[in-house]
Amino acid sequence: MDENEREELAVRLYEKIDEMLPDVGIRNYGKNDEELKFRYIINGDDIPMTFILSIIPSAGIITLISPFSFNIKDKNIINTAIAVAAVNNNILNGSFDLDMSNGSLYFRLSTCFSDDLIDREILSYLVGVASSTVDRYNDRLLALNKNVISLEDFLQWTTDINSN
Repeated sequence: MDENEREELAVRLYEKIDEMLPDVGIRNYGKNDEELKFRYIINGDDIPMTFILSIIPSAGIITLISPFSFNIKDKNIINTAIAVAAVNNNILNGSFDLDMSNGSLYFRLSTCFSDDLIDREILSYLVGVASSTVDRYNDRLLALNKNVISLEDFLQWTTDINSN
């Protein structure tokens, strides 16, 4: 597939996703037609979560990113990096990423596309996995950043929830 074909496919995917987002529970969202991006907020159990769904034609991927609403304090970077590594070791789809240079933390879930066959079930799966994963860990990562819980407590909690 050449670059023009990939770009055309990406636009078709963008239009299809735009039609399907309300069907998977995302009714209020912003869009950027030029950048092929959607932005929406889901209210989780404790912290509102922002998501950016992007189609990246040059890479042939759809990516769903959730930037956290807080940055990690310099003094907590190492402990948070350890915590993120432990979490990533236990999740099957997606990963948490920590930029140690500025403390930004986000979740990323990506999938490749080679044709325009995306259906509601796949979109629902991507949205559901991303939102449930972020919601599961965001409050604990915030507590770790605020020193409300220790790294040892965080690691024990991660072990406990993943042994079920």
